[in-house]
Amino acid sequence: MLAKINFELKLANHEFVNVELWDNDVFVDDKLKFLTITKSGKYEMLFDTNSSGELRPELYILIFSMSGELIFRSKIYDNISSLAQDEITGFNETKTIDIGHIELI
Repeated sequence: MLAKINFELKLANHEFVNVELWDNDVFVDDKLKFLTITKSGKYEMLFDTNSSGELRPELYILIFSMSGELIFRSKIYDNISSLAQDEITGFNETKTIDIGHIELI
């Protein structure tokens, strides 16, 4: 299954930020994706649960300033199953997570 994480980011006092996609685990969380953003806009991160081996990922994003300071943490999205299939086609579904508008000041 493919997970699409959508968000809109408005940068005010930050020239660059690092956005990281994480999977919440019991002992150690796994960093899955990394994106450097240099301007305000709409963004999408894709994550293939089949290639990661995660059956039920619990995804969240962290946003860091370029100096490494954590400036945003999303809630954990846990309604994802890599076994989900489209009822008509039988193909693996694409799950879209819309985090929404994030304003960093």
